[in-house]
Amino acid sequence: MRTGQRRSGWILFALGGLLAIGIAGCASRSARDPARAEPIRVEPAAPEPETEFGQLEAHAERAPHPPPEFDDPTALPVLEASLTIPAGAEPAQPLALEPAAPDSAPFETIYALDDFRFAPGSAELSSESRAILDQLIERLSLELSPYRIEVHGHTDATGNEAGNLQLGQRRADAIRRYLHDAGDIPLHLTATVSHADRQPAGDNQTAQGRAQNRRAVVLILRRANVN
Repeated sequence: MRTGQRRSGWILFALGGLLAIGIAGCASRSARDPARAEPIRVEPAAPEPETEFGQLEAHAERAPHPPPEFDDPTALPVLEASLTIPAGAEPAQPLALEPAAPDSAPFETIYALDDFRFAPGSAELSSESRAILDQLIERLSLELSPYRIEVHGHTDATGNEAGNLQLGQRRADAIRRYLHDAGDIPLHLTATVSHADRQPAGDNQTAQGRAQNRRAVVLILRRANVN
């Protein structure tokens, strides 16, 4: 009876050893074979925010720079107190300047010349008209302030409107060209316009009135003073 129990104890001991050896063998095979090892799960990283400046802006949002430190405002009165005027020195007086006329200031007429007459249908300057323009050139050479010139061409009521507009423009252009050629007056200082027969100076029903209407008027303008 006791012999059988001993045999059973030895058998159970042997089976336990074999089971332990088997478990250890399985563990060693799993360690040697990475394909049988359980995979490690890695959580995907959060995508970087898509911004105009890419990764730099994303990192800047995660780690903002600290706000700048300002100086102590109590130091300002000390700096102001250190600025002193030497004894006997007088503060500088502001310069008194006359206000300049702005570019938007209107022009005013200095004087007007209404002595230029033309033959019927002609834009040629007469000898009298040239003499008047020579005196104007001499007067403008003494002008110190900036000025502008307007030349207005006129006709009598004979002819059609389109022809009178062209004739009035030719008469104004003749005076402008003479001022430039004889007096070196820049062209950009002179403007011309044609009124045709719309602004008569005399009665178009008479020869004398029509002669008065075949004319040109020269205006000398300067910017108005601004107070």
